[in-house]
Amino acid sequence: MLFVGFGQHSTHFVMCNVSKKKKAGIAKLFIRANAYYIFSEKRKPSSPKSDHGLELTGGQIEDGESPLEALIREVEEEELSGIIAAKTRHQRPECKRVVVDGQDHFIFEISIEDDDFKNLRHNEDESYGFVKVEVGIIDEKHELRISLSRFTPKTRKIFRALELV
Repeated sequence: MLFVGFGQHSTHFVMCNVSKKKKAGIAKLFIRANAYYIFSEKRKPSSPKSDHGLELTGGQIEDGESPLEALIREVEEEELSGIIAAKTRHQRPECKRVVVDGQDHFIFEISIEDDDFKNLRHNEDESYGFVKVEVGIIDEKHELRISLSRFTPKTRKIFRALELV
C-alpha cells in the first residue's frame, strides 16, 4: 500500500515493528477512502486551537501494548461502528515511526470503501464527526500548506515530521 505522501520521502523514515511492545508513544491512522482521506473533527471545547480541528484517529500507547494494538483500541473508542477497527485488524498495516515533540509517533494507513464512510459512527465525546479531505490536499505540499489551519496543532506537527509540508 502506498503510504500517504511518503513516496519520495520514504527513505527518511524507519519502518516500525508493529508487534513489539512499546512503553510510550502515540499511534495514529491515515484512513483512505478512494479519492479522500478521512479525519476526525476534534471535539475539545476547552482548547479553542484544537476544537473543530481535523486530526488523525488514534492516541496513546499504553504500557505493554504494541503500536498496532494501541491503534485498534483507540480507534474502537473513537469510531463506534467498528468498521475502522475491523479494517485495521484485517489489513494489519505497516507503520512508519516519526518523532514529534520528543515522543515516538507510529503512523499507519488503511483503506476503506465509500460505503464504509457512510456507515461510520463517531464518539460524540471525542469528535463532531468524520470529514473527507481530498487526497490532493494531503499529497501536494503546496495544497497542504494552504489548508494547514484546518488541522489541529498536533496533526500539523505530524505532517511536518512526515515531511508532507
